[in-house]
Order: sequence, then structure tokens, then C-alpha cells
Amino acid sequence: LASVHVYAQPGATKPSGGKTPPPPPAGGPPGPMKKMITLSGEILDMGCWTSRGLRGALHRECALKCLASGIPMGIITADSVVYVLTQNHDRAMNPQQFRPPDPFAQCKSWAALQAEVTGYFWERRGTKLLEVRSAKLLPAPAPAAAPTP
Repeated sequence: LASVHVYAQPGATKPSGGKTPPPPPAGGPPGPMKKMITLSGEILDMGCWTSRGLRGALHRECALKCLASGIPMGIITADSVVYVLTQNHDRAMNPQQFRPPDPFAQCKSWAALQAEVTGYFWERRGTKLLEVRSAKLLPAPAPAAAPTP
């Protein structure tokens, strides 16, 4: 069996053995390897997507409200793979140290639209995540041509 460390929080009680758990390794617990990738797809609000399967132009107004209220955000690719979008931690903690625009914030305003998002990808316990580093809005797809008689 693998050993599991639970890191003590201020005010937490000690485990039954009476010993304080070891501190986390320098830099925090080890994480999965990340690699830079670029994805294209529709920006989703994960609340409505996971609970009701809602997406697309008819859902845009709701998705904008959900994302503005803090509902997690994702992107669904053409092959129906969903990735949760996350903000760069350093940018979230010290936004004044980064040049605008904030690509994560831009994605929030593009709910239900097509975008190209570049960032660090990793997968944890089956969940695909992308830490947004840059993003651009893609042109709307051309309307389908009317069938010829």
C-alpha cells in the first residue's frame, strides 16, 4: 500500500498516534507533469454542461452569468473531449505583475463561443485540465448553405 500524508492545517488535531504529520516537501506535494498544448473548441460553463448538457448560442446568456458568478469553466473540442480551464496561480495571486489582457478572464467572456486556448495540460484522476496561458476568439463558423432544389 502507498503511504498517504495528510498535511496538518492550523488548528487541526493530531492523528491518533499523537505525532504531527511531516511537512509537505519543498514546493508542495509533487504533481503530475504538465505539457504545453493548444486546443480549439467551445467555452463551457461546467455547471450547466455537467448537470444538463447545455451549451451553444441559445445557452450563451446563462453561461455568461454562471461564469461571472464563479461556476468553473471548460472547453469542449470537436471530438467532444472536455477540459476544465484553470487560471495561472501566479497571475491569480499577483495580477498586477502581468500584462493585460488576462486570457482566463477573456475566456469567461467568450462563453458558448469558439476559442483557441493554449496552456499547460495535465490530467488528475481522469479529469483533464488546462491552465490557460493564452487565448484567442475564433471566427464564428459560416452558416450552412441552403440546399439547392
